[in-house]
Amino acid sequence: MGVTSIGRLDRFAVQPGRGKLREASPIFFGIAAPLVPVMHRTLGVGGEAAGAAIAMAVSEVLVVTLAVLRLGRGLLTTRLVRATLKCLGACAVVLVIDRTLTRDAGLRLAIDAMSYLALVLASRAVDLRELRALVRAARNTRGEPA
Repeated sequence: MGVTSIGRLDRFAVQPGRGKLREASPIFFGIAAPLVPVMHRTLGVGGEAAGAAIAMAVSEVLVVTLAVLRLGRGLLTTRLVRATLKCLGACAVVLVIDRTLTRDAGLRLAIDAMSYLALVLASRAVDLRELRALVRAARNTRGEPA
């Protein structure tokens, strides 16, 4: 089922007032409201999903930018910047791979996901030990208020 209007978009995105992302929701919806219909008209079926994804990425960049401005540059460590650049590089490579693949969306998605995972792990953009520790910490705090 496609998302063709901002009224239906809220079922597929961050709900206002829920979780820790409630501050980002107005930014996301402000970007998605005009972008989703435009992308649907431009790309056809699936374009609305691309519009929502672009809106989410742009809103995340805006939220991080505001956080850095508020909390200071000390937030951006060399390691974080390096990992971010590696992830962006992996995204660029996966985009090239995706554009050269078949029209079968399911197959492309699977290949894209496996390619991205392999690239971020091979480049050590994601540290598996830290990821395991994060999962353990999340499990230990499950059910506790934020």
